[in-house]
Amino acid sequence: ELRRPVPFAPATRTLALASSGAGTLVWSEAGLTVIGGHANWPLGPRIAASRDEELRVLAALARSLEGPVLLLADLNVTAFSPAFDDLLARSRLADCSAGRGWHPTWPALFPPAWLQIDHCLHSVDVAVDHVRTGPWNGSDHYPVVIEGRLNAARDRSTRRR
Repeated sequence: ELRRPVPFAPATRTLALASSGAGTLVWSEAGLTVIGGHANWPLGPRIAASRDEELRVLAALARSLEGPVLLLADLNVTAFSPAFDDLLARSRLADCSAGRGWHPTWPALFPPAWLQIDHCLHSVDVAVDHVRTGPWNGSDHYPVVIEGRLNAARDRSTRRR
């Protein structure tokens, strides 16, 4: 589920992601493309391989787009996984949380097992100012809240090939 608080400043967007089922959503507004997704759980080698293929498809989609891109998704993978590293390399997106601490998202109601499996990735055209875990909203995942802006210094027509 993608939520957009209203109103928001013209140069700033705040988006939150909470899991709501499998699939991919592509949404564009004001020159920003947001990809939302939910990858398979990695339960066993066959399903983990399926999840890894879903991550490769998301990477190819993100890489094929022009202009500023955010990928907001329950990837069912932590930032410590080789599958996550592969997603970053293939998509040429950066992790919004990199260098900004740990933001656990799941399982919301069992802190001893907290993992960060819901992620925000961004293209070079997006400047991320803040990342945080949002408040509990009834889901088994906490939302990820990102505050940022379009980076006007970048050429937004540049492809990430």
